[in-house]
Amino acid sequence: TDYIQKGSGSERYALLANRIDNAVKSRREAERAERQEELMRLTEIAGNTCGFELDTEAGEFTLTEGASRIFYAPEKENYDFEGGLQYFHPDDQEDIQQTVQRAVKTDERTQGTFRYQPPDGEQKLLDLTYIPTATDENTTTIRGSVHDVTDWKKREQELEEFETIIKALTD
Repeated sequence: TDYIQKGSGSERYALLANRIDNAVKSRREAERAERQEELMRLTEIAGNTCGFELDTEAGEFTLTEGASRIFYAPEKENYDFEGGLQYFHPDDQEDIQQTVQRAVKTDERTQGTFRYQPPDGEQKLLDLTYIPTATDENTTTIRGSVHDVTDWKKREQELEEFETIIKALTD
């Protein structure tokens, strides 16, 4: 990981100790980051909730691995916000833009549930949460989560239908 030039003097031992200490700290930090990334992947899979980051000035966003799966997006670093918006139901597109703008203007968390129609998949209901994060004086980054609530909403609707049937039977 590093080297020390030959030489004499006791300062070489202190330099060697310092470099060993730095190498060990660097390795431990890399291992911690790997564990944290694996934990995030497992959490995304178990909870079907994923993350993203939106640069509001550039109009680009970055997806976590789980969000790429939910959006059926190929793995790449940045995506165009306007290009991704086209896959949402036309009636929801303006609401999504307003929800993002409200998060930027108010500097508060916003959220909404929107219909998503991927190019090669079934329509989904996605619960999107936007959390503004100031990165400097001029740029606001939105970090957020995506939660696929499609199955949950279907089960909720089925339950309501069963309740209606049961109420009708008791009459």
